[in-house]
Amino acid sequence: MPDTNTDVVGVGSDTTMLALDALADGATVDGVAVAGYNAGRASARLATFDANEYDATGAQTNSTTIVLRSGATPITRPNGSGAGKNLLHGAGNNPLVTFARSSSANNAAETSDGLWMFPFAKDTLAMGTRKAGSNAPASLTGDQIVSIYKGDVTDWSAVGGTAGTIKPLIPQAGSGTRNFFLAQLKKLNGGVDVVLGSAVTETQEHSDKDIKDNPLAVAPFSVGRARLVGTVAIETGWDAARAVYNVVRDADRTTPSIQAIFGTSGFVCSPQAKPLISAGGLDQLASTTDGGVCGEATQTATSNLTTSTKTVQATTTTLTATNGSAAHTANLRATVTAGSAAAQGTVAFFEGANKVGERALSSGVAALTLSSVTPGSHAYTATYTPAAGSTFLSSKSTTATVAVLPSMVTLAQTRILDTRTGLGAPKARLAANTTLRLQVAGRGGVPATGATAVVLNLTASGSSAAGQVTAWPSGAVQPGAANLQFAAAQTVPNQVIVRVGSDGKVNLRTSAAAHLAVNVSAYFPSRTTFRPVGPARVMDTRTGLGAPKAMIPAGGRVDVAVLGRGGVPTTGVGAVVMNVTAVPKTSGYLTVWRTGAAKPSTINLSMVAARATSGLTIAKVGTGGKVSIGVSGASNVFADVVGYFPVGSGSGYVALDAARIKDTRVSGLGPQVGAGKVVSVLVRGVGRVPAGATSVMLNVTTIKGTTAGAVTVYPSGTTRPNAPVVNVVPKYSSSNSLIARIGKDGRINVYTTSATDLLLDVQGYFTE
Repeated sequence: MPDTNTDVVGVGSDTTMLALDALADGATVDGVAVAGYNAGRASARLATFDANEYDATGAQTNSTTIVLRSGATPITRPNGSGAGKNLLHGAGNNPLVTFARSSSANNAAETSDGLWMFPFAKDTLAMGTRKAGSNAPASLTGDQIVSIYKGDVTDWSAVGGTAGTIKPLIPQAGSGTRNFFLAQLKKLNGGVDVVLGSAVTETQEHSDKDIKDNPLAVAPFSVGRARLVGTVAIETGWDAARAVYNVVRDADRTTPSIQAIFGTSGFVCSPQAKPLISAGGLDQLASTTDGGVCGEATQTATSNLTTSTKTVQATTTTLTATNGSAAHTANLRATVTAGSAAAQGTVAFFEGANKVGERALSSGVAALTLSSVTPGSHAYTATYTPAAGSTFLSSKSTTATVAVLPSMVTLAQTRILDTRTGLGAPKARLAANTTLRLQVAGRGGVPATGATAVVLNLTASGSSAAGQVTAWPSGAVQPGAANLQFAAAQTVPNQVIVRVGSDGKVNLRTSAAAHLAVNVSAYFPSRTTFRPVGPARVMDTRTGLGAPKAMIPAGGRVDVAVLGRGGVPTTGVGAVVMNVTAVPKTSGYLTVWRTGAAKPSTINLSMVAARATSGLTIAKVGTGGKVSIGVSGASNVFADVVGYFPVGSGSGYVALDAARIKDTRVSGLGPQVGAGKVVSVLVRGVGRVPAGATSVMLNVTTIKGTTAGAVTVYPSGTTRPNAPVVNVVPKYSSSNSLIARIGKDGRINVYTTSATDLLLDVQGYFTE
């Protein structure tokens, strides 16, 4: 359906309707798909309604009415040049019609009312008869044709044919072909109008319905159209060439939309239009630069019928779609070939009907990189548009599909190591200063290849002495920074992000004998925009690294410079990933936030006096390239940077100023969660987490637990995994950070084995 405002809408002549159909929407010519004017256009298109069409029984095969534009009242289908032009002027003027197809020049009234003609093609009119078994001779002279239409000759035997009563046909009233034919009869009759004999009957212009099965019939017929229908023979002995036109109002003659289609430099007069016009049975007129009059607006009949001799060259457009160098990106590369010549012009890239970009050809290639692309399968096409004045044909590629990679893939929490049960390692505590090489690739949803880093929830328990656990890539040198601190007999969890070694493994080492359990919850693909570094220590109040050499006092804070340190760039960083460890003198809480912002009321670590506690956090980088760390109880603190996310939504991760989304101590946010109970927590739409988020960076804190236990977090609507993420410690608070996948309903489930209060603080979200 044509657009109400922008499309150029035409009606009218049967002679030119097939050519205009092809010019609008393209056609296959000699096995080559040739694009029309509308290729790649969503507005300002060329829209053309056919004249009446009939079957052999005389029944009309297309609708008797048409709707010119969306929402308009239907009108009777205009049938012929005159009917089309009548909608451009006078009493029948219809502003919804932009142009009329016409196979004859304007009459005096049409010219007087300001109608202008754009000539574009030559049509040759001759006499058509039944192709097989006609009584007509092979040739008819002009005088014989006049005699037949006067009614002076009524039998084919009188003009050299087989005996039989002649059935002379003429196009319907208002037809441009009828008017042209009558004018030709007048010329053949010495300038005197021919009075049609009583046997002459009307037929649809250029329709074979009354000819193909009647050996006695004869009618004026377009030579090109006869070639297309294949059922009509063209008599030799007489023919007449004429120009055909597209007619517009004077007010529209110079508008950009009309000139772009019908003008001397418009599409209809371009080399690319030549095969489309031929597909409609007509010959394109030569351009004004080649001595012709194509597109030259006129109010008089065109006598210059010079046709185009341009040779157009078919092209082939091929498209490849691959993943870009980073997540959320796709590389599109179109190659346009045209024999030995280098095609010139532009290539537009589409996803469905949506144009995603356009590039000029350079040495036959156009390349486009898309960013911020939603992960998953995407199908693209490319359409080549030749440069103005070139003789190349446009072409369109087949569909190219690419699976765009996410920045991170969240998994269902899956346990891949537990030395207490013998899962993934012998059933025994890992000995002090022993390194365990843990296979992560190909396990728990992590692909066998293509994962650059994994998110692990690491828990140490059953130790007889205080110690620490360090995780690092297999094949790399052990870093000096640890990921988890534990005291004797203490069960301590911590989330870690660690690069995967080339053998698909990570190393785990404990300084004191302890049981280790590991859950995998996510991985970063090889093209992720997450950049793992280190681990590298950037702050330690015990040594004076990056902060004063002193405990942070209760209620105090330090601002830690992170840009340009530990492998983090000096610019272009949106958030850093750090493992923060507190060694407190007094119990309390630790909070991390972006420097320059107000301190939030959220928690990153729960601190117990004299116990080292570690936690992973993703913090937005604030003023001066710093993050702030504050404590409610006096504590030494050290921080190790393990990675960063670049600035921009294309990273897949958006760091937020931390916000509390659940606190069972506060009325309205829910009561204490009972033992063995599940609480459903809405995440999307809360704490600035948008509807498109797939996972959140979450800190979970347990407070006032009645008995020892553990908490598991998992997506709503899924089966609860055997993968606890934080402990419930009687009389104490306990916390841990994790990346939690969100369920389809926008919620997560939190399950606890013992009664406890719960605090949930969101630090950021992933769109993957």
